[in-house]
Amino acid sequence: MKKQLRIELERAFTGRGMLLALLIGGALAVYHCISTVVPMANAMEEMFSPEMLEMMNQKGMLNSPDYLYSTWLGGTEFQTAASSLFYIILPILAALPFADSLFADIKGG
Repeated sequence: MKKQLRIELERAFTGRGMLLALLIGGALAVYHCISTVVPMANAMEEMFSPEMLEMMNQKGMLNSPDYLYSTWLGGTEFQTAASSLFYIILPILAALPFADSLFADIKGG
């Protein structure tokens, strides 16, 4: 049983389905960063003067801007296009590696 489980997990994690799921998930994460996180970070720079930013940095106030942490991909829950797409395709991405393995078994007999 252990050997069979090891073989199935190896097939799932080294197959094309896993690579495809990682590529789609990575592209979605990059899209979210470009469309949501970068504009928020730029807005912070525009909102404060350079002197104010330097003073805040010296006092350690710039280490963790709350609104950037609250906009992570899984935490915005249908507030942005990327998070909506993430929650819609998450089950497909999770099943893709094993589906590829199953399809290869069916095709190969």
